[in-house]
Amino acid sequence: LAPATLAVFLQLLSRALVTVPRDTPAAKPSRRHSLVLAGIAPSVPSLVHMPEALAEPTKVTREVGTNYLVTWPGDIGDDIKFKGGGLGATSNQYNVRVVYVAPGGVAAKAGVSIGDEVALIKRTSLIAGESQGYENLLPESVFRPQLNVDAFIKGQTREWKVGIVFRVMGMPQPGEQAPEFNLQWANGRNLSLADLRANGRRVVLFFRPGKQFFRGDTEELKVFKRVQDELSELNTNIAGITNCEPDYNTRQALTFNITYPLLADDGRV
Repeated sequence: LAPATLAVFLQLLSRALVTVPRDTPAAKPSRRHSLVLAGIAPSVPSLVHMPEALAEPTKVTREVGTNYLVTWPGDIGDDIKFKGGGLGATSNQYNVRVVYVAPGGVAAKAGVSIGDEVALIKRTSLIAGESQGYENLLPESVFRPQLNVDAFIKGQTREWKVGIVFRVMGMPQPGEQAPEFNLQWANGRNLSLADLRANGRRVVLFFRPGKQFFRGDTEELKVFKRVQDELSELNTNIAGITNCEPDYNTRQALTFNITYPLLADDGRV
């Protein structure tokens, strides 16, 4: 890939990655939001760096949609990282979520998973005097609009003992199997992950959780179109998954001359 194209491509892939061997059976359906990279890493090692810190977090089974509290005894360090939010961030697709968990840290020991969302921040005052021990809660409406939500959350520990209420999202974790799906293509027929992986093909999936395509979303379509031939030479298929109607995906494909599949998520992925 050309250096400029590769740089943009890596930014798109960096949101969240799940690598899956080609011959692995499909997993149960899971939540969307995550980019799934199925089997491309073995062929193109330079595209994916799997940090050691993503390996073997504490296995804790929780029901999707439930909340759990994790309290930090001191500063929240770099063993956990948060992304999401931003100015004008009001819809669920901008919810603040965990994008990195290092082994051995507070988050890993508590079983925090990549993809889990931040529902509340619980603060207990550390300032000596009458206010020491005072508690309050920061709702999503306070931290979601922050431009750098990771710095905002971690900055609370300067004056507060911080606990974070996480929302379980049940996303596949790095190294786990990609969930099977069977979704409607823009051309009217259905396409499954098994179809995309037929004949030993590898798969790159990208996700658009909103109902409309804006500037960044259309640029994403164009980037994958530009690298489509190079990835095809690497025995790799591309597909996008959105929660838009199939007719809308069809119009987008025609507008930008997209030949790879744009699939409509009916809520099962």
